[in-house]
Order: sequence, then structure tokens, then C-alpha cells
Amino acid sequence: MTPPPAPRLLYFTAAYRPGSMAIPVHAELLHALAARGYPSAIVTLATPGQRQPVAPAPDGDLPVYRVAISRHPLDRLANRVARGRLGYPYLFTAARYLRPWLQGRLAADPRLVLQAEMAYPMAALVRRALPRAGLRAVVTLHGGDVLTAPEDPTYGNPRTPAVRRELERVFAWAAAVRAMSPLLARRAVELGCPPEKVVTIPLNLTEHFYPTAPLEPLRAAARATVGAELGLPADARLLIAGGRALPIKGFDLLLAALPAILARRPATHLLLYGPERGDTLGDLRAQARALGLTDRVHFIGELPFEGQQQYQAAADLVVIPSLLDGFNRLAVEVGAHGTPIVVSTRAGVADYVREFGAGRAVPPNDPAALAGAVGDLLADPDAWRAAGAAATRLAEECRTARVADALAALYDRLGGRG
Repeated sequence: MTPPPAPRLLYFTAAYRPGSMAIPVHAELLHALAARGYPSAIVTLATPGQRQPVAPAPDGDLPVYRVAISRHPLDRLANRVARGRLGYPYLFTAARYLRPWLQGRLAADPRLVLQAEMAYPMAALVRRALPRAGLRAVVTLHGGDVLTAPEDPTYGNPRTPAVRRELERVFAWAAAVRAMSPLLARRAVELGCPPEKVVTIPLNLTEHFYPTAPLEPLRAAARATVGAELGLPADARLLIAGGRALPIKGFDLLLAALPAILARRPATHLLLYGPERGDTLGDLRAQARALGLTDRVHFIGELPFEGQQQYQAAADLVVIPSLLDGFNRLAVEVGAHGTPIVVSTRAGVADYVREFGAGRAVPPNDPAALAGAVGDLLADPDAWRAAGAAATRLAEECRTARVADALAALYDRLGGRG
């Protein structure tokens, strides 16, 4: 068997765990980058107890290396100190175990590109392992690594001066900073990143979320199936919202807007899906009961990766009422099915929605504006069709092939090919 080519890209992520929905996204992107001249190896964190400093754990044809985080009692002490000072336990130990392995890799290939997913903690960890300047290091911003929300003091990493200092060092060290949205690009500059280092490249969606059948019959079939499953009337208009059930997602604002939406479009139903976090879903169910909406709000629960498309294709609109979001993958997943997007301007995808004309962007924390935008699109078939067509064009920009083209071009500019 021919051995895989030596990596030209080391891809650092803390989220490469069995069963994670992030794995197909990472894997598809790295296969596309390999086809463009950047074969990759994934570097991630081990579970406690790994004895080797860095251990190979390949995933199919993708090389994966796991970095130790706790090998002996002194590591546990260092992890407690790091958690107390910086809010993240493995910054000291993982950097120490990564350093000699990473130095060896760079000695073997000085052109190696380093890409760290999330400025904090992953890029901060890699910088501590190899702080010297002149590296081909790219840092990807996702959201919680740089954003904070006044409405939720528990959200976001840069809540403390210590983490903000770490971010300043990361931005000074990186050769380039890839923001997944213009919102994140602006935030990076606010936190001290030189503007000339920032490039905006959206999140990639896996091909799984792009329909291969014609949209009109696909949507009709999905609506019939979902309607029968939930016992909905044939004329129901379906709104979909989803994601982790956190206060920052603003689902309570959408419920508050629903009575005004129903006053204009009485056949409206809301499908809300995603995993529970804390007791947010309990609070939302109580809010729906208090508003008399129990027959109009359908709590679908957490859907498997392969089971989401049917609901996405059935929807008339996807509504993103977030108080803060670095991007918001759901908007584009549903948009790929020809569904318009109504989004708060505090979600990173809002800039793309406005650029493409893929729906409506409304002020945050404003149920009346949310209700107005939803009601207007449901009441105007021509505007709805135009926004739906634009949403599919927006989704095309997030195909893995396009994102890989943009990233490979960035690596080339940094000298990744020599």
C-alpha cells in the first residue's frame, strides 16, 4: 500500500471526538485541501491518562495525533492553575507535550502550514508550544473564542483581561486570521488584530446538506411527511429554528414574536429542534404555555445528523433570533433547500443574508421586528421566492470545494508551496 503523503498542513482542533457532528465537516474540508496540494494531519487533545506525549490515532486515511493533557499528578495541579487563571485547564500541559513534536515536524518541513481552529483556546495553546515569529500560522475564528454578550455574562472566552491578553498575543503571532463572517472580522480588529491579517472565508457545509433532487418536489414531499408526523393541517406555514438550547440563541424572543405572526398568518407553526442545555427548553415550554401556543410550537428534540434535512426542506422560513452568533450553520443548511432566512444582525450570517438578499436581517432583541420580517415574507410570494433563490446562492458559497479553494489560496500566499 502506498503510504499517505507527508502532511503540508497541521490542523489543530479540540473537537475531533468520536460521534461529534464536527468530524464530517473537518474531514470533508481536509480531503478537499489534500486534493489542492495540502495533505493534512489533525492534531487534537487526548483524554486524560494518555501516557505518550503525542500519540497517533488515525481516522481512516486521515492522520490524527492526540496530545496528552494529564500524565501525572503535577499535570493535574497545572491544569487547576490554568483553569483558575485562564478559564481553560490544558493550556500549560498540552503546550508542553506538543512542543518537541511540533518542533520536529517543522524541522523536517519548514514550509508546514499550521491552522488552529478557534483563537482561544486552541491557537493560544499552539502559540505557547511554538511562540516564535515567522510561522505559516492561520487562526480560524468561530464565535465564542472572540465574542461576548452583555445579556449573558457566561458566554464567550474573552470575558477576562487574562484571556484578552492571550488573544492579543495570538493575533500578533499569527500570519493570517480567517474569520468565518464579517462580524468576526470586525471583532478581531476590535481585540487588536492588525486588519491586514484578517481574511473572511465562510464556514464550510458538508455535501450531506445539499439536496441532489429538484427542490420543488423535494420540499413538497418533506412538507407532507413532516405534516403527517406532527398532525399539521395541509395549509400550515412552517417556521424552523434550532441549535443548542441556550439563552444566547434567543428562542424566547421568537416565541414572544409568534402571537403577532399568527395575527397576520394564522396557519403558522414553529418547529424548534436541538439539544437541551441547562433547563432552557423547560423555560421555553413554560413560555409557550403562558402565551397559549402549545398547539403552535413543536419541540422536536435533538435530531441525528442524517435526520435533519427533512425538517429543513419542509420549512417556509428559517428564523435565527440569536443575541450573538459567530456564523450560524443552520441558516445556510436550510437555505440550501431554497428556504429564506430571517436573522438577527448579531448573528454572523446576517452580513451574508443582506449581501445575497437571502431574506431579512432585523435588530437583535426585538420581537416586533422579528414578527414583521416573518409576516412580510410569508405574505409576499414574490419576495419569498426571490429570497429563497438567493438563499441557495448563499449556500453555494459555503460548499466545501469553494471554502477549500479560498483556504488553499491563502496558504499559497503565505508560502505554503515553497
